[in-house]
Amino acid sequence: MNTIDAVKVMASGQVTQLGSTVERGMAVISSDGVRVGMVAALLWDGASQRVRDLLLCQLPTTAVYRQIPLAVVARVEETAVYLTIPAADLPQLLPYEPTDPT
Repeated sequence: MNTIDAVKVMASGQVTQLGSTVERGMAVISSDGVRVGMVAALLWDGASQRVRDLLLCQLPTTAVYRQIPLAVVARVEETAVYLTIPAADLPQLLPYEPTDPT
Protein backbone atom coordinates (compact mmCIF):
# COMPACT_ATOMS: atom_id res chain seq x y z
CA MET A 1 0.00 0.00 0.00
CA ASN A 2 1.20 3.48 -0.82
CA THR A 3 1.53 5.26 2.53
CA ILE A 4 0.44 8.54 0.95
CA ASP A 5 -2.93 6.93 0.15
CA ALA A 6 -3.30 5.33 3.60
CA VAL A 7 -6.03 6.21 6.07
CA LYS A 8 -4.58 8.19 8.97
CA VAL A 9 -6.03 8.90 12.40
CA MET A 10 -6.01 12.60 13.36
CA ALA A 11 -6.86 14.29 16.68
CA SER A 12 -8.53 17.27 15.01
CA GLY A 13 -8.84 19.04 11.72
CA GLN A 14 -10.85 21.10 9.28
CA VAL A 15 -13.60 18.99 7.73
CA THR A 16 -14.15 20.69 4.38
CA GLN A 17 -17.35 18.77 3.67
CA LEU A 18 -18.90 20.11 6.90
CA GLY A 19 -17.33 23.56 6.75
CA SER A 20 -16.14 23.17 10.35
CA THR A 21 -13.23 22.16 12.51
CA VAL A 22 -13.82 18.99 14.52
CA GLU A 23 -11.68 18.16 17.57
CA ARG A 24 -11.12 15.14 19.80
CA GLY A 25 -13.33 15.36 22.88
CA MET A 26 -16.28 17.15 21.24
CA ALA A 27 -19.63 15.77 22.39
CA VAL A 28 -21.62 13.71 19.88
CA ILE A 29 -25.39 14.23 20.10
CA SER A 30 -27.93 11.97 18.35
CA SER A 31 -30.99 13.31 16.52
CA ASP A 32 -33.14 12.47 19.54
CA GLY A 33 -31.00 14.67 21.81
CA VAL A 34 -28.99 11.93 23.55
CA ARG A 35 -25.29 12.55 24.26
CA VAL A 36 -24.00 9.29 22.78
CA GLY A 37 -20.27 9.81 23.31
CA MET A 38 -17.47 12.01 22.08
CA VAL A 39 -15.25 12.40 19.06
CA ALA A 40 -12.20 10.16 19.49
CA ALA A 41 -10.52 11.05 16.20
CA LEU A 42 -10.94 11.87 12.52
CA LEU A 43 -10.10 9.39 9.77
CA TRP A 44 -8.11 11.11 7.00
CA ASP A 45 -8.18 9.41 3.60
CA GLY A 46 -4.85 10.08 1.93
CA ALA A 47 -6.14 9.07 -1.50
CA SER A 48 -8.93 11.67 -1.55
CA GLN A 49 -7.10 14.13 0.73
CA ARG A 50 -10.23 14.52 2.87
CA VAL A 51 -11.63 13.46 6.21
CA ARG A 52 -13.58 10.27 5.57
CA ASP A 53 -15.27 9.57 8.92
CA LEU A 54 -15.30 10.63 12.55
CA LEU A 55 -14.60 8.06 15.27
CA LEU A 56 -17.13 7.84 18.09
CA CYS A 57 -15.86 6.95 21.57
CA GLN A 58 -18.42 5.60 24.03
CA LEU A 59 -16.12 4.76 26.94
CA PRO A 60 -16.60 3.41 29.52
CA THR A 61 -19.81 1.84 28.18
CA THR A 62 -17.98 0.03 25.39
CA ALA A 63 -14.45 -0.08 24.05
CA VAL A 64 -15.77 -0.21 20.48
CA TYR A 65 -14.99 2.84 18.35
CA ARG A 66 -17.64 3.39 15.68
CA GLN A 67 -17.15 5.18 12.37
CA ILE A 68 -19.50 8.10 11.86
CA PRO A 69 -19.92 8.76 8.12
CA LEU A 70 -19.97 12.49 7.41
CA ALA A 71 -23.31 11.92 5.67
CA VAL A 72 -24.99 11.45 9.09
CA VAL A 73 -23.53 14.64 10.60
CA ALA A 74 -26.28 17.28 10.73
CA ARG A 75 -24.08 20.12 11.98
CA VAL A 76 -21.03 21.01 14.04
CA GLU A 77 -21.18 23.61 16.79
CA GLU A 78 -18.45 24.95 19.06
CA THR A 79 -18.36 21.96 21.42
CA ALA A 80 -20.55 19.31 19.80
CA VAL A 81 -21.24 17.28 16.68
CA TYR A 82 -24.95 16.67 15.98
CA LEU A 83 -26.10 13.58 14.09
CA THR A 84 -29.11 12.93 11.86
CA ILE A 85 -29.64 9.47 13.38
CA PRO A 86 -31.16 8.50 16.74
CA ALA A 87 -29.15 6.84 19.50
CA ALA A 88 -30.86 3.50 18.81
CA ASP A 89 -29.22 3.38 15.35
CA LEU A 90 -25.62 3.68 16.63
CA PRO A 91 -25.02 -0.10 16.71
CA GLN A 92 -25.51 -0.06 12.92
CA LEU A 93 -22.41 2.14 12.47
CA LEU A 94 -19.32 0.20 11.42
CA PRO A 95 -16.77 -0.53 14.14
CA TYR A 96 -13.34 0.94 13.46
CA GLU A 97 -10.59 -1.60 12.87
CA PRO A 98 -7.15 -0.15 12.10
CA THR A 99 -5.41 -1.52 9.05
CA ASP A 100 -1.99 -3.12 9.30
CA PRO A 101 0.52 -0.52 8.03
CA THR A 102 2.84 -3.21 6.65
